[in-house]
Amino acid sequence: MLCCPLCKSSLTAAEHQFTCDTCGTIFPKRKGVFDFRITHPEYCRPGGMEKWTEIQNKFEEGEKRKKHKRRKKVLQFLDAIASAKKMYAEEFDIRGSVLDVGGFQGRSRGYLSSSDVPLYVSVDPFLESFEGIDSQPELLQAYPCLAEPCNFLACYAEALPFRSKTFDWVNMLSVHDHFNDSYQAMIEAYRVLKDNGHLLIGLAVTGGQSTMEADRKEQPVYVSPIVKKVLRLLKNLGMIKAAKYELKVYSAKPLDDGHICRWGYDDLLDLCRKTNFTVTKEHWLEPPYGACVYIVGNKQPLNS
Repeated sequence: MLCCPLCKSSLTAAEHQFTCDTCGTIFPKRKGVFDFRITHPEYCRPGGMEKWTEIQNKFEEGEKRKKHKRRKKVLQFLDAIASAKKMYAEEFDIRGSVLDVGGFQGRSRGYLSSSDVPLYVSVDPFLESFEGIDSQPELLQAYPCLAEPCNFLACYAEALPFRSKTFDWVNMLSVHDHFNDSYQAMIEAYRVLKDNGHLLIGLAVTGGQSTMEADRKEQPVYVSPIVKKVLRLLKNLGMIKAAKYELKVYSAKPLDDGHICRWGYDDLLDLCRKTNFTVTKEHWLEPPYGACVYIVGNKQPLNS
């Protein structure tokens, strides 16, 4: 089912790499994972890739740090995990082969029945997604599926290394606000889906029934702990009004929350239409996740 993510030609397999039969691009195995990410030379990187790479690197570094600190935090999400599993079982009839785009460690497979889904594949640009899982018992308790092997490839959503019409479902959970090019990612999802295949999108949006404010700042102000300490001292001295604004201006920096953009509900529906998906179902989550909507889109035949 694999192909070159660049030119979509066939591949020649070797023990530690795949090579495209047409363009000659080599896709090696790195750290036990076949790496189908497209590596551009620094001097011809596409526009926007620099920002995406910076955000992705921050995410990956954060995940590496969190594995040592997640003991109590992971267990707090057990109820949310159980709720998500129930939602998948009751709201979406997912059967057949599933491609989880931006699937990270493949946590979504915990929501799916192995008898209904005989093939599950997770793809993500984070090459080291699975490193250290065995040493995180709390994570394995929250997601027992992570103790099982997972079909995983490193790649970008905008350049999937799969032949056309391979999967019955494409799962895109909380990833559209991380893509470098959401339009191209949707085009690729359409391509790899079988005729009458289904796309499941889960995303926090503004508009529609969302509880997220449309004018919410994308980069809230961050004040360092040292500055906060100074502000508390000045407040105790009765000088806070005179000094707070100036200190904030000189010490604050943008806080990047790891998202490329914020999506509006209407824009998401329009993107589905423009990439030949017909929305057949919507499901809005209850508070405190009231900004999140799940959309099922059916692949439509192209006009002849």
